[in-house]
Amino acid sequence: MDLAIYLLLGIASFLFVVVPISGAFVLNPLLSLVTDPHSAVSIGAFFFFLNSATKAVIFRRDIKMEYVRKTLPLSLLAAPFGAALIGYISPDILLIIIFLFALYFLFKKTFEFFSETPVPKKSGKLEISLMSILTGFMQGTGLGAGGSLRKMFLFSENLTIAEMNGTASMIGIWILAVSVATRLVTKQVAFSQLIPILYLIPVMFLATWLGRKFLKKLTARASSILIMVVMVVVCASVGLKILNLV
Repeated sequence: MDLAIYLLLGIASFLFVVVPISGAFVLNPLLSLVTDPHSAVSIGAFFFFLNSATKAVIFRRDIKMEYVRKTLPLSLLAAPFGAALIGYISPDILLIIIFLFALYFLFKKTFEFFSETPVPKKSGKLEISLMSILTGFMQGTGLGAGGSLRKMFLFSENLTIAEMNGTASMIGIWILAVSVATRLVTKQVAFSQLIPILYLIPVMFLATWLGRKFLKKLTARASSILIMVVMVVVCASVGLKILNLV
């Protein structure tokens, strides 16, 4: 793998902590320059598996297990279907659904950000169940919107950036492990193609550790503004991806 790509992935590991937009929107097109699209998605999934494991370790004290217990089981069940069926389904409708959910979570967070009233009530069981199934399936496909929607949901539940990083990573480890395993079994990617990503583990740890140090220096106001900006960027990114597919 090209040295420039290693460097970019290391920088990305830092940026995905501080500005947690969906990495797949950046990584998949980059990897597509050096391999075929299906392999690019599979290699990207393995990268994010390792990246999630790294963040789960470094942000372990910030993990909100309540949300792991609520969302992981359904997401985990949906993930292998997304990984296995990606070659047979059109992503357009799925991305539109993701986009609508993202707008809804953005609305909730915007209301809380500008309102002088207390924080709105937490999401209900049906809302969490739908979000869990959709994010698990989409993260299994590797299209890049599943992880974004989960982050939007956690932000709408008023988690901090550090808490979101830890919680989303703990959930993502298991979903991405299932996704990568499914792709290996269905021969969408060879294990030899994934080995070079292992060399990035020290870079991921260093970049994630630096990202956590940076987050500690942010004021509450700056953190809230950054969260709002991230949520707007995610909505815009998914919207642009939909336009590119049409």
